[in-house]
Amino acid sequence: MSPTPQDPVLAVQDLRVTLPSRHGRLAVVDGVSLELRAGEILGLVGESGCGKSVTGAALLGMAPGPSGQISSTSMRLGDLDLAQLDERGWRRVRGSRISMIFQEPLTALDPVFSVGNQLLEVIRRHRPFNRRQARTAAADTLASVGFADWERALRCYPHELSGGMRQRVLVAMAMVCHPQVLVADEPTTALDVTTQAQILRLIRDLARQSGTAVLLITHDLAIVEAICDRAMVMYCGRISEEGPTHSLMHYPSHPYTAGLSAAMPRLSPGRVELVKGIPGSVPGPEQRPAGCSFSNRCERADDLCRSQVPLLRSADPAMPAVAHRHACHHPLAHAIDSATA
Repeated sequence: MSPTPQDPVLAVQDLRVTLPSRHGRLAVVDGVSLELRAGEILGLVGESGCGKSVTGAALLGMAPGPSGQISSTSMRLGDLDLAQLDERGWRRVRGSRISMIFQEPLTALDPVFSVGNQLLEVIRRHRPFNRRQARTAAADTLASVGFADWERALRCYPHELSGGMRQRVLVAMAMVCHPQVLVADEPTTALDVTTQAQILRLIRDLARQSGTAVLLITHDLAIVEAICDRAMVMYCGRISEEGPTHSLMHYPSHPYTAGLSAAMPRLSPGRVELVKGIPGSVPGPEQRPAGCSFSNRCERADDLCRSQVPLLRSADPAMPAVAHRHACHHPLAHAIDSATA
């Protein structure tokens, strides 16, 4: 049976990524489940060290280092069971059905090959095109990401381009084979504000036009609010809250989400709003507290929080199907009120 438009393009259940340690294997990503639908942009947000980039890489079958291990209860890309792929199978899928934009384009691009060589290599690996067809596909893709002079862009080497242009090249390489899913890992890092807005608008427009589902990884809630349809907040390798962007931004139920929101600078005419940081820092995998991982930084934590891991559940127990969910023993009351409004 063919999938319907409502079916998820990517569906992952209980994703785990583990690394070896002195105390056995430690989970840097611990039980993450997510779904992505065609044309949807899902934001994955959290502080550095929360496991966001590891999660994104795991969706492409890339474990952190030679000792990293990826497992899941289920991991499907359309009709394809990703959990059953070997490395050869993953090489066929990466770049064709699921692609990734990395954080730093200058290190992601090979400095000794021209943009044209690198873009054509992606096309030839995944599409049965001759040289002329591949060049046409490369030219069309560069034009779609904003290169007016695509012939010059094909001849350029990465160091000859600005940061924004290099990022556009990475977007082109990720989208040239029209993937079903795009993982964008901090795609605007180190770019100026104007270029950031251009790249984010480009990703949003490409998702809407091509129907590609996007997982946007970021630490910036303002970016999530600007272009994401839904958002997931990650802390210590687990999802602490998820829901529609507007609901999550304006009615956070988890204290960690509320803390991230309070730490976001805002401009208010005639007012000065102080930015309030979250005390402490993200613990490493070996230092995570028992129970709720946020309990050692949360002013609402009690003995229950310090002893029992909270599970994701609806903000309103009477409405378990509500899309806004949190993993907190003592959620903020206004989130529950908003779910029933």
